Amino acid sequence: MMKDYRIDGKMQRVFILAESPERVAYISLKTLNRIDYNRLNEISIKNPKNMLEEMRTTTLENGQNALTLYDNIIQVSVLGTGDTATRMKKSDEGGKSVNDNANESIAEPASNPSDDAPAPAPAPAPKTEQKAPPKPPRRRPGPKPGQKPAVKPKA
Repeated sequence: MMKDYRIDGKMQRVFILAESPERVAYISLKTLNRIDYNRLNEISIKNPKNMLEEMRTTTLENGQNALTLYDNIIQVSVLGTGDTATRMKKSDEGGKSVNDNANESIAEPASNPSDDAPAPAPAPAPKTEQKAPPKPPRRRPGPKPGQKPAVKPKA
């Protein structure tokens, strides 16, 4: 089933794979080419309520399992109010996920560091950007300076 969500502030049309009151698993249409869109549309027609389960059991015409093929573009978002959502980062993506922010407020304060603990590494020195020397102006096509322009003979 397709639905419109405002994910991270941007309106997106997505295939809903699975939905719960707190989260939604989806594939964004903007990540699909026409062949993939048609394949997912066929799967959605077979089982619009639980597309994820249908993908687990579907073998595509190229011999691959649908869930395995599209695993790298499946995304999960935490639902907000209305049709808003915040995308959760996958474990192989860098940065913080939505869950990391929640755990920071629960964490206990750090104890005093002991004398045996290694000192923090010094901050790296700021890089100074060096400008490349200016390039000479581009030559225009035509005769070299001091030469007469070539005249084409009339036929």
